[in-house]
Amino acid sequence: MTATASVEGYLRHLTVERGLARNTVTSYRRDLGLYADWLAARGFDGPGAVREQDLADFVRFLGAERRPALATSSIARVLSAVRGLHRFLAEEGVIEADVSRELRPPKLPMRLPKAIPVEEVEALLAAVGGEELHELRDTALLELLYATGARVSEAVSLNVDDLVDDEVVRLFGKGGKQRIVPLGSYARRAIDAYLVRARPALSARGTATPALFLGLRGRRMSRQAAWDVIHRAAERAGLGASVSPARRGCRRARGAGVARAFVGRDDPDLHAGHSRYTPGDVHGFPPACSLESTKHLRDAGADDAGERPDVTNQTQDPADGIASLEPEVGPAGRPHRDFPEPAPLRSHGPARIIALCNQKGGVGKTTTTINLGATLAEYGRRVLAVDFDPQGALSAGLGVQTHDAPTIYDLLLSRSIEPADAIQHTMVEGLDVIPANIDLSAAEVHLVTEVAREQILAGVLRRVAPDYDVILIDCQPSLGLLTVNALTASHGVVIPLECEYFALRGVALLIETIEKVRDRLNPAIELDGILATMYDARTLHSREVLERVVDAFGDKVLETVITRTVKFPDATVAATPITEFAPDHQASTSYRQLARELVFRGAVA
Repeated sequence: MTATASVEGYLRHLTVERGLARNTVTSYRRDLGLYADWLAARGFDGPGAVREQDLADFVRFLGAERRPALATSSIARVLSAVRGLHRFLAEEGVIEADVSRELRPPKLPMRLPKAIPVEEVEALLAAVGGEELHELRDTALLELLYATGARVSEAVSLNVDDLVDDEVVRLFGKGGKQRIVPLGSYARRAIDAYLVRARPALSARGTATPALFLGLRGRRMSRQAAWDVIHRAAERAGLGASVSPARRGCRRARGAGVARAFVGRDDPDLHAGHSRYTPGDVHGFPPACSLESTKHLRDAGADDAGERPDVTNQTQDPADGIASLEPEVGPAGRPHRDFPEPAPLRSHGPARIIALCNQKGGVGKTTTTINLGATLAEYGRRVLAVDFDPQGALSAGLGVQTHDAPTIYDLLLSRSIEPADAIQHTMVEGLDVIPANIDLSAAEVHLVTEVAREQILAGVLRRVAPDYDVILIDCQPSLGLLTVNALTASHGVVIPLECEYFALRGVALLIETIEKVRDRLNPAIELDGILATMYDARTLHSREVLERVVDAFGDKVLETVITRTVKFPDATVAATPITEFAPDHQASTSYRQLARELVFRGAVA
């Protein structure tokens, strides 16, 4: 098949079977057009004649030979489309093998952030002042941003209780990281003035809220409102457009803020510390202004030792350039720890069966099944994923065809079909899947009259358990007969829980169902853990929901937390696990951490 015909067939698949938007398909057409043109120019009859080395040559062509050359991010996007094309052609039997499986996109370069000079930050701070309620608040906000280096989103998400003993503040950063940062005398005085003379009056204008910074209507200050404060101060200081969200002025100039936490603003050594700024520092923080390296500043010019927090146990977080107190506390409220990488297995099977279950939809069950399975396979485990949802999202997410092949529906209703006939291999080595489609929605009606109807899935999985180390069941969002079948067949349950109030309400009912199954059908089943998903540390709501879950279920809440990211839908569109689609992304790291934690807890061999 020619390259043009192959591309057109793949685009029809994306449009008709995958239901992608027109603009998305247009982008695929443009990117794959580059590939088709390159194949034609090199004399290839079609993708079937391409080898791995040829794909490497194509990458070099995009980045060096093509005029104009593509940016690294554009190359990564084109390669994602090419991988999808080759995978589709291999699944359709058009080509013998998918030679793009090992193709990895180039890593995106890390760019130095833009920052405003220290002098401009000083002018910014000097531009705010006064005794009006909003002026006291604005002064406290800017002083806190400068002293701590907090992001604007982190500052507006602070609660009053996050001010720890008046000397340090507890910040919640990306990925749910919590860190303790010293305030310094200037920020403390500004915040004290705001808390005493302004916040009570602002709070009286609205409903009670724990938020530190309030708007004029008494509600939590928004991120945009905080940026408006910065912009107004910049205009008064004559800085114009030099301060913007893109430049992150106070945050990127925070080396002075960290040093100022220990010495006075007018200390001459402060600016000497800033003179040691090195452009090679990716995060834009001068080594001289880490807590360890400000010792010479503290020794030289500090005379208020009573105000300084003890920093003997503080370390520099390389990801944030921020001083943090050990031990680091994770989002689940326990000291953060990296679980060890699992040791290779000397033998395989029989499988431990885990149901990923929650009667609420959209909480991350399918995403977790796909990515946990891929990660366990990455660690050398033989994994079987069972799509037990009539929507067939797991099958689609792994790029599995369900049209003419046997599915889990056939295995439930026909004893003549062997499970091996329904098992399909995925693009991830070591990860197999039993697919499902809309036919499964009729299974409950047919199973009602069956003897021991709750145990039919258990009988199916017993026949394949010796061949695998773990079987993951992606349950449908209900507590009907199919879900009871999954619980009866399982040794353990993982409950993905979206960090949202309505998702929290149904957990008690689900656990009650698990206990009934344990009492009546499956005495061996146990709760392996509750997995917090779609967590956003920037929102008070996410933090409160997770805190309530930990209070209610204690150690049953897994330490690993899955945060929100746009990479998940991108990986779904590519029908690829996040660990394959973006192996270095934080989301991939989180699922590897989840796999290691489950092995550490004994839920997986």
